[in-house]
Amino acid sequence: MLRNIISWQIFLIVLLITFSGCEGYYTRRGEVFERQNNQLKPLPKVTISVFIGKDWRKNYAYSDSAGRFTFSGLTTPQKTTYTLIFEKSGFKTDTILLIGNRGKSYFTVNHTMVPK
Repeated sequence: MLRNIISWQIFLIVLLITFSGCEGYYTRRGEVFERQNNQLKPLPKVTISVFIGKDWRKNYAYSDSAGRFTFSGLTTPQKTTYTLIFEKSGFKTDTILLIGNRGKSYFTVNHTMVPK
């Protein structure tokens, strides 16, 4: 009886590990600002799109009231370029290129947007 319980627990653990990805644990963070009176102020409601490689849209996020945003699950089997596009009405659209590592790439982006 005890052997069956232990076997069942091991089976459940292996099943959970198999079907749960680790991508969600690897988050990329950033903050978006605007310059006002020579000070950086958080910029909320900025749309940040991320593309992996040349044309594959992977994810997007919005900056919160403190200008912060996060992405998760940005893994690739090869070294690649991440393209981040920052968009907000009344501001110039900006593009940032980041070179990522093979597998999990870690980066933090602090970006200042300029009004039109």
